[in-house]
Amino acid sequence: MRHILTFGQPVLRLISGGETLTIEATDGYKTIQQATDVFTYINMDCNHDFDEVNDPTPKIQVDIYNLEKDGVGFRDILGEDADFDKVYFTQGQVVSFVQKYKKRTWMGRYRYSLNFPFKSKGIRFLQEVYVFGEMVNTAHHLFDNRQKMVHLHPILFVLPQM
Repeated sequence: MRHILTFGQPVLRLISGGETLTIEATDGYKTIQQATDVFTYINMDCNHDFDEVNDPTPKIQVDIYNLEKDGVGFRDILGEDADFDKVYFTQGQVVSFVQKYKKRTWMGRYRYSLNFPFKSKGIRFLQEVYVFGEMVNTAHHLFDNRQKMVHLHPILFVLPQM
């Protein structure tokens, strides 16, 4: 099992091991706000315009991790020298993943949420996707690479394979 390590302890535990998860190539035109066919509820309540076109993206493989340790941020997880631009998804990639995998068991566990780091107009966000019964909901959160995460329930991250 592959772990991303920090301070000698696992911070993220791979939970999608043995399963090939892919995000198909995107044309860059699909946004979360437009994805009413994928999401039942879209919380985009902030002073940021998310309706932007991105560059097309190639097909990529991703993994899903569970946050195992409180009080860590992406900088702690990936290291000081990490290229954070390689970790962020486009809105179209988030929509593509959810559309493809929304019926999977790790999407529907009670109180679990999948978090996708994404950038919009240079601002970093975590796009949280959570399932209640047949409803697939999403909300965004401003995010900083140094921000520390504390969880009251399992926090799952979708990250590109590196």
